[in-house]
Amino acid sequence: KSPDAPAKGTTVRATRSYRRAPADLAEVLQQLGSASAIADHYGVPRYTAQSWVRTLRRKSGAAAE
Repeated sequence: KSPDAPAKGTTVRATRSYRRAPADLAEVLQQLGSASAIADHYGVPRYTAQSWVRTLRRKSGAAAE
């Protein structure tokens, strides 16, 4: 048995880990206005910031309905 193998009874997470959006994302988005600016502000890749913005807009759109 490999020393890197998970302990018996545990699961291996084969999915990609995601960064959670910051609590103040909506305010920062309103101030900065773009995913690129948010990426620079938080020091994350642009695709991460784009995902945060997309999710935020989807949730706020659903709340408005």
